[in-house]
Amino acid sequence: MNLTPGQVIHDLRIIEPVAEGPHTILLSGEQMCLHRKVALKVLRPELAAHDTIRQKFRNNGRQMAMLVHPGIVPVYDIVETEETTILVCKLVEGIPVWGLGGKIASLDSLLQSASDILLPLKAAHENGLPHGNLHPGNVLFQKDGSLCLSDFGSDFTGRATGRTETAQAFFPPEQMQLSPQESDIYMVGRILTFLATGNAMATADLMPQLKWLVTTLSGQNPEIHSQTAADALPLLKQCKQVNPSTEKPVLPPADRRRYRRFPTTMRVVVAEQRTNASTAKTLMGKISDISENGAFVPTPAPLSEGSFVRLQFEVDPQKVRLDVVGIVRWIEPGSGMGIQFLQVATADGNALRGLVAQRQLDEIQKLISSSSLHRQIIRFIRLRWGVPLSQTQLLGHLGTSRVLLDRAIHELNEVGLLKSDGDMVTGIYPSDEEVATLVSQI
Repeated sequence: MNLTPGQVIHDLRIIEPVAEGPHTILLSGEQMCLHRKVALKVLRPELAAHDTIRQKFRNNGRQMAMLVHPGIVPVYDIVETEETTILVCKLVEGIPVWGLGGKIASLDSLLQSASDILLPLKAAHENGLPHGNLHPGNVLFQKDGSLCLSDFGSDFTGRATGRTETAQAFFPPEQMQLSPQESDIYMVGRILTFLATGNAMATADLMPQLKWLVTTLSGQNPEIHSQTAADALPLLKQCKQVNPSTEKPVLPPADRRRYRRFPTTMRVVVAEQRTNASTAKTLMGKISDISENGAFVPTPAPLSEGSFVRLQFEVDPQKVRLDVVGIVRWIEPGSGMGIQFLQVATADGNALRGLVAQRQLDEIQKLISSSSLHRQIIRFIRLRWGVPLSQTQLLGHLGTSRVLLDRAIHELNEVGLLKSDGDMVTGIYPSDEEVATLVSQI
């Protein structure tokens, strides 16, 4: 197929060639009906002759067209000819980051670059689309200083074929047997190493904080294993807490009340100590208290502080299964251990927030319904809100409006009817005697 400047294919006019890869040819062009400059990603005709490869290329374009993120080069259209398939993409005014190797020395700048890569990857992973071909040639440096990703899924003919020797250094070894999403995370670590040193494999030359981050992203940290970009993003904050002498994060003292907020009982489906990415030790069986930040796990044999654990538990009665990675922050001898959540997938985070909101409502209901002084408490809320509500009406409003629930919690905190740390409810409310004293002072 002859692709020359000025040639018209359907509604597309070729302006000039930009680059060539093992699978595609990249051209700049114009979408004539819209007078819009575009990038044309053309599948090589010799590959387009294979129906399977051509269909993969076409499917990949459709998936990319569904992704809307400022860090991903969008696909506008798919054009079919007898010889090949063309993806019509946004023409990005940017340059590949090959020229930035070894030129970014600041940790903050490197972490911003990592964020620029991981955020669009997160959007792609959540839509079931791994990149599959991350290297500096597919990461573009834009005029505003941010990075964006191009060429999603451009390796259509096999995992280790068609790559240049230079780009191959960014891909995980076959023996690691990583999933496509895990491979993306590995490649992010290699790109950061390249930006910092000019050599994708020069991990030993990195500053301690970045070395810990790259080692973790590359699957070589036995304590934390990132399966998707959503798992990897919290690591950017953690790496700033790395102690240069130990090359491990130093966590601030644990605030136990922050993690022991709302009583709950959930069956733990999987509970294991993270020893490396492939092996684990089963530990315990139930969670008794939970918040958006962590949980308390009853066990007569708690792990030592600083141990990493993975918890997979079911939320009754919906049977929603949540999967989190956490760290043991404190021990209560003979009772159990407090675990801070470090990695929570987006969908699990939403379910967790819903669970905590329900527990908040449960605590208010307990306080209003179970206390012998519930009439005084309801009267107090009526006076504060200035509306006449029965107990049934009040609980109904609290159960359907998060705004009203938050307001009720605030009102009860203000006078001490719920114990709290700042505006955070602990889930432990006063005894009837304490309530009596408090209500008598209102």
